[in-house]
Amino acid sequence: MMTIISPAKNMIPICTAHVYPKQPKFKKRADILWRELKEYSPWQLESIFQESAQQGMKAFERYQQYDPQELGSAAVCSYQGLQYIYLDPLDFSADDFSFADQHLRILSAFYGALCPSDGIQPYRLKMECKLTVENKKLYEFWGNIVYREVYSAGGPVINLASKEYAKMITPYLTYKNQFITCDFLARRKGKLICIPTLAKMARGRMARYIIKNRIDTPEKLYSFSPDHYRYLKEMSTKDRYVFLILEDENELSQEDI
Repeated sequence: MMTIISPAKNMIPICTAHVYPKQPKFKKRADILWRELKEYSPWQLESIFQESAQQGMKAFERYQQYDPQELGSAAVCSYQGLQYIYLDPLDFSADDFSFADQHLRILSAFYGALCPSDGIQPYRLKMECKLTVENKKLYEFWGNIVYREVYSAGGPVINLASKEYAKMITPYLTYKNQFITCDFLARRKGKLICIPTLAKMARGRMARYIIKNRIDTPEKLYSFSPDHYRYLKEMSTKDRYVFLILEDENELSQEDI
């Protein structure tokens, strides 16, 4: 079973004693992107990313400082954001990292698909930005490479990624591929909705749960229940697992479903 998660915009190189960074599988393609991006000015990057002047300058500095000869630090420790706070990789043992490298992939607009211990350098790039490389938009640039990587072991894939990054895989799915998206909902004013902040926290927790408990089949996720999350069998399908966060200990009633 493979699990996929999104990267985070913010990155800080952090080293841990339990993992030695290794070269990403698709580093040559990352270097193609770097050679293109390092030629842009801060205001050009601002336009490409459709972000502030400050973020354009930050991206410019990152691509000027990027060294293709350096490995950087382990990807799962470098990304900073809610999902990674609750994944808490700095708490991983050597065995946890070994399992994670076999069963977890971080999807990246710059690196394609990363094992948790793959070495990365800070970058700024998202799949939906207005960048053309080799006369291709980013989704075309990566093509089915990421799809082939996450299904290389042949097992089911648990999707904990955002729609932006899941689209690196979904166009290539066939009837033979088991692709299960996990949705995390909260109850607000009688309706069940996805609250992005809570969903990011839950994705990090579930990825951690998979790694720490050596989860190897989708059905074992039914028991995932931190902070009163509950698997909703009535709303779930074979391709979509739905979890609800309860704000108190009361059981979910039928009219809430």
